[in-house]
Amino acid sequence: MRLTIIVFLFFALLASCTPLIKAIYGMKDPNKQVSKESVLKFASKHHLDSVLIAYPMDYDSSFARLIGMFQGIPEVLIFNHKGERVLYKPEDLNCNASVESFIAALTVESNVSIDTTLKLNDVVSLIRTDGGNKLMNKTQPDYQVFIAWARWMGSKNYNEHEKLWIESIRSNANATFNIVCVCCDIIEEQGK
Repeated sequence: MRLTIIVFLFFALLASCTPLIKAIYGMKDPNKQVSKESVLKFASKHHLDSVLIAYPMDYDSSFARLIGMFQGIPEVLIFNHKGERVLYKPEDLNCNASVESFIAALTVESNVSIDTTLKLNDVVSLIRTDGGNKLMNKTQPDYQVFIAWARWMGSKNYNEHEKLWIESIRSNANATFNIVCVCCDIIEEQGK
């Protein structure tokens, strides 16, 4: 009898593992449309309201192209003042763990690898902001950093990635940065 109970509990826990992990990480359904207000509330709660938040121009073509450029969520795209993509990791490495230390060490004179296939204007042409497209400042920073994030990935994921990346950027006094957080949630107003 005791063995039957143990086996039953094991299978019950195994069957309910995914909801448990989603609850721990605060993850939601990525295909569910959300309101812009809920995205902005999440951003405010996590102090993302101090950076520029952008959205895909549309969910027909821009969204898929943006995800392809970022190659996942969460992820970072860094561009220098010439609009060239700066590589922070080898192209064949599918891990963003090194971005924090890379950004912390980045200076104006850094000798970095450049990707000539993706330009700053390629990304800017696919995103928009609420207050018009203010992605380009009058004073050009040394680096433009685009961070792909999504509310559906939850707070735990945000705290382990995006938050640390933003803190790393802000603590780097050796270069100037413009941070743009690209929301990869499907927003109701656009998704209809």
